[in-house]
Amino acid sequence: MYKIIEKNKQGTSLYTVVYSYGNLSLPVCQSRDYQHCVDYINKQPIETKVYNEEESKQTLNNCLSKMYNNRNNGK
Repeated sequence: MYKIIEKNKQGTSLYTVVYSYGNLSLPVCQSRDYQHCVDYINKQPIETKVYNEEESKQTLNNCLSKMYNNRNNGK
């Protein structure tokens, strides 16, 4: 999910596009022009998958288990 955050300092606005997925938030674009941020978001692929914390935990546990098994089996 993308959102635009505005910071106003001394009468000048700075816009930051922040991408959020689960507990992760990452600034991905900054501009003094709001339209640049809107254009950036519009160019991104449309998200269809919704973050599922339980699914992410299971996937991580599965990956770690495979790594551990491969390490113990000498692979």
